[in-house]
Amino acid sequence: MSVEVTIQYVEGCPHMDATYKLVAEILESRRSPGVLRTRLVNSVKDAENLRFQGSPTVLVNGKDPFLDPNAPVGLACRLYVSAETTSGVPPREELEQVLLEPSQRQNQPP
Repeated sequence: MSVEVTIQYVEGCPHMDATYKLVAEILESRRSPGVLRTRLVNSVKDAENLRFQGSPTVLVNGKDPFLDPNAPVGLACRLYVSAETTSGVPPREELEQVLLEPSQRQNQPP
C-alpha cells in the first residue's frame, strides 16, 4: 500500500527544507512506495479550512499524526515536542513510525 505525504507550509518557513529532506530520506530508506507533495498555505482562510496548526505540517494519507487538539490554527511556525527536544522539524523516530506501511504496523506488537 502506498503512503501519501503532504507537507503544508507557509512562505519562508525556516524548517520546510529540513522537514522535506527528512521525509524524503525516510521514504527512501523504507523502500516503500510513496508520494511526497508540498502545499503552500498562504491565507488565514486556507489555514482555518485545513485546520493548519503551523508550518511545516506533515500529513500522512491526509491525516496529521502530530495533531494537537488544543493547538491554535493559523499562519505560524509549528513546534514539535518530544521527550528529548523541541524543534521546528518533526522528531525522526516518531516520523519513521508513522511512515511505516500498514502491513508492517500490523505485524508489530502493540
